[in-house]
Amino acid sequence: MILSLLELKSYNKLIVKIYMFLFFIITACINISFAESSTTFDMPLPDSSVSHVETPFAHLINPVFSDLYNRNSFSYRFFNYNEEKKDNHLFTLNLYGFAFSYIWYNNIYDYESGNVENSKTKLFNVSKGFFFDNIFGFGIDYSFSQSRYSRYNNYKSFSLGFLYRPARFLSLGYVVRNLNKTKLNNEAVKRKQVYSFSVKPYKDYITLSLDAQRLSGEKFKKSNFLFSVNLHLIHDISILGSWDNDRNVTFGISIPLGTGKSSIILDCYAAGSSKSKRDFSTFGLSYLNERFPSQFLLSKRILLINIKEDTNEIEADSLFGYKGISMTLCNILMAIEEAGQDDTIVGVILQIDRSRFGFAEIQELKDSLKRFKKRGKYVYSILTGYGNQEYYLAASANKIYYAPCSTFSITGISAEVYFFKGIFDKAGIKYESVKLGKYKSFNEPFTRESMSDEYRENITTLLTDINEQYVNDIMEERKISRKSIEEMFSKGVLSPEQAVKVGFIDEIEYPEEAKKKIIEKYSSNLSIVKIKDYFDENVRSFTWGALPSIAIIYVSGAIVRGKSKYSRFNSGSIGDETYKKAIKQAFRNDSIKAVIIRINSGGGSAIASELMWHYLHQMKNKYKKPVIFSFGNIAASGGYYIACTGDKIFGSKGSITGSIGVISGKLSLKRLYKKIGINSDTIKMSKFADIFSLSKDLNESEREVLQMSVNYIYERFTEKVSKWRKIWKEKIPEVAEGRVFSGSQANKKGLIDNIGSLIAAIEFAKALVKIQGEFQLVHLPEKRVSIVDMMGLFTNKVTISDELLSVVSTIEDLQFGGESFLYYFPYKIVIK
Repeated sequence: MILSLLELKSYNKLIVKIYMFLFFIITACINISFAESSTTFDMPLPDSSVSHVETPFAHLINPVFSDLYNRNSFSYRFFNYNEEKKDNHLFTLNLYGFAFSYIWYNNIYDYESGNVENSKTKLFNVSKGFFFDNIFGFGIDYSFSQSRYSRYNNYKSFSLGFLYRPARFLSLGYVVRNLNKTKLNNEAVKRKQVYSFSVKPYKDYITLSLDAQRLSGEKFKKSNFLFSVNLHLIHDISILGSWDNDRNVTFGISIPLGTGKSSIILDCYAAGSSKSKRDFSTFGLSYLNERFPSQFLLSKRILLINIKEDTNEIEADSLFGYKGISMTLCNILMAIEEAGQDDTIVGVILQIDRSRFGFAEIQELKDSLKRFKKRGKYVYSILTGYGNQEYYLAASANKIYYAPCSTFSITGISAEVYFFKGIFDKAGIKYESVKLGKYKSFNEPFTRESMSDEYRENITTLLTDINEQYVNDIMEERKISRKSIEEMFSKGVLSPEQAVKVGFIDEIEYPEEAKKKIIEKYSSNLSIVKIKDYFDENVRSFTWGALPSIAIIYVSGAIVRGKSKYSRFNSGSIGDETYKKAIKQAFRNDSIKAVIIRINSGGGSAIASELMWHYLHQMKNKYKKPVIFSFGNIAASGGYYIACTGDKIFGSKGSITGSIGVISGKLSLKRLYKKIGINSDTIKMSKFADIFSLSKDLNESEREVLQMSVNYIYERFTEKVSKWRKIWKEKIPEVAEGRVFSGSQANKKGLIDNIGSLIAAIEFAKALVKIQGEFQLVHLPEKRVSIVDMMGLFTNKVTISDELLSVVSTIEDLQFGGESFLYYFPYKIVIK
């Protein structure tokens, strides 16, 4: 089971130490200050340990559990002393970390007389706990009674509990009951203190506990010692056995039954004693807004994933730093992986409207769906829009439904590059470029009116491989011949009926009718759960101690100096300062065991790329944590530069990789200024002081200076590639000079180590640091937008077509005119 969290704070250890110090101080004060105080009502529960309880009534044993098991629930328990056939009843409601209980005692066991006495008593209880990072917590509860008998009436008591779980195998608990000087029938009620520890000698399958229960004023050696054993069996069945030195023996069983995302827990316990009349039997029924990992199932579900335009690689913008569950690529991948191992999920429905995922990202989704199907589960696609990438994803399904509202069309892969020299010439703008790398073509859209031969050769080689991946995957998944696909490309469009006949789709059906048909294939008990609801479900955790974490640091968009910037027209940017902060957070947090750098960037500033590379090396040398790189749609130029650290690199078959080269240049507005009547005079203190002036062209000596700098930076780039990727210098020209490759090509040339998705990188990281079972993902950096910026987005939102968006975002790249040297990807490829 995987929990995906917000950023973990690096000072968690300090907080835990402070809490532990306060715990010991409070414990000492209780022992000293209340040496003559008193005990409590006997709760109608099986004897359990205050350091290990797993029932919805746990807060009555230790109030800290009201936060640890804070799932909304309603529970009932019937309780009967065997000697007296009168019924006792317990009702508990858990809401948002608070627990409220009502107990009706028809009779109660009196420890002093050793008899079961009539009581006719109502006991009310309110509990609240605070548990931090699954390590340390405290809780408090308040109880008060109403009774027909003065002996049990007007009882008012505060209790305090602590829990400390420093490791996966150890849990320590402490509870003191009746902190206040409460009385019953004008007699002081003795205070009870319970010291407890529990251990797990064999994973989560067996738990051994020992509790020492001491009444105030008693010597510790006279404490009542309770030993208990809890066995965690198949289908999350739990068996409890306990006995104490008063020869009280308890035995019982708890069985969870699953109803979708909720659970019903049935349990029954019996207790007997050879020394007293405290024999009882009890059974409980609880309804929890929580599911157990392997519980018995009363019904099953199918997971619905809507692929829309607003589904992105990284988290959406947040207002005031607030984040809900965002349907990012990572969250969708993790949900599919979880669903594959979840017995409540029988299949996945992909409802595909329009996708903004890139080619490699779709391949990552396809990989997860393929693993899902290998577990004997089914995937269904409902296509409501058509397009190359939408169909590419839909082809992963066992069955494709297609809405009858439009024709069917796939056309193969294409790439569009927009050239602006014509409009620059008309405006009097000149882009002056200096580069190193035969295939480094970032400048061409601004200096040419069409592709150079090298440009065309590079992009054609790349697209040929990506198109081959596209065709081969569809052939394999849909069992369609290459000839049929090529005929589809040549025709351009088919009617839905023709598409069914060829085998591209299976049935023509509206989305809602398609869902009904899918459900009918299983049973009427099958329900649909949306992915956001599924990702937000509560799943019972049996793990103690801080969960190990893996950080994912996102390098998305252009690489810039300073802090990350938001762009309305493209994926924004990652600043070197923002990256540095995220790196520090990940490496300084002891809970984070490994770091994944997720790159989806075509590069940008050479200086920022160098600084980001340097920051990572600094942290690696200091903290010795493993680092893994995961390439998304693109890791080129500066995006590839920062990955040249000698660490393992994962990428999809379609991840655009490389573009190892350097470019420099500037805009010259000399002709524009002349047209509009602007003149400039320059006074300079040295020959090259005005080299980047917008009012002049570069002269030959200035161009030579820039070329020398470009050569130097290119040499640094290729040296890093050669050293850290272990590629001989003689082989560098084959992978450098601005060439770009698909992930599969890059893997063969040594630029990528493994073909695999983000999930593969996570699994590799887990194996490196030996994480088994539950863990957390920490996503960095946090993406926040100020209230002013958010208001601007709401009031000035621009609707723009994909074609115009490509033009605007390409022109936006000219913001790098403020940077002297760029590691930047030469063009944008869109599957369309």
